[in-house]
Amino acid sequence: MEKKLRAAQEQKEQLKLLAESGAGSESVREMEALEKDLTLRKESDRKRIV
Repeated sequence: MEKKLRAAQEQKEQLKLLAESGAGSESVREMEALEKDLTLRKESDRKRIV
């Protein structure tokens, strides 16, 4: 679980760097989609635990 949180944090930082560097909007959209997918997975993992 801790590894997933760390990976999600790293992806957020990468997304921020991409946005700041003016990366192509496709890359930013792709990263946002990945982040949303990770968030949904975390929520479903919590539901399984409870």
